[in-house]
Amino acid sequence: PAPSSVSFSGVSASGFTASWSMPVVGSSFSRYECCVDGACVNTGSSSSHVRTGLSSNTQYSVFVRAISTANTAVSSTFSVVTLPGPVSTIV
Repeated sequence: PAPSSVSFSGVSASGFTASWSMPVVGSSFSRYECCVDGACVNTGSSSSHVRTGLSSNTQYSVFVRAISTANTAVSSTFSVVTLPGPVSTIV
């Protein structure tokens, strides 16, 4: 099965940490990819990924793909919004 829940922590104006539930022990999934707006990173067997360098106050589509030893994949999609950036005042 695909990771069924993703939680977001450390959400800031420029990034976040995504964490997900691992599939059932004994499943054939060997690695994960965490994709933010289509840009994917192989996280290996880790169930979390830190993403930085993002734009502030922006909604991102995040999906986590579980990839099996037979190279088949299942994924789940979630959304997160980065925080507004600092307000600057011009005098």
